[in-house]
Amino acid sequence: MSATARHKVLRDKVTGLPVRELRLLVPDASHPEVQERIRLSHRSTDAAAEAAEIASIEAVSDYGADGLLEFE
Repeated sequence: MSATARHKVLRDKVTGLPVRELRLLVPDASHPEVQERIRLSHRSTDAAAEAAEIASIEAVSDYGADGLLEFE
């Protein structure tokens, strides 16, 4: 018998569709080692280069186009 056959099929409460349990392991942001790595990464960020990247993205984005965002 396969591992999946041994487990009960889980179903979404609203749709009734089969769902799969997913375990996600992420770094603990409250741990000092992780905080230090975040600090080091943040310090190495070039603010001017990041601002230029954001400006280039905004330059090609047309959020004000008529009819695109009718809910605003």
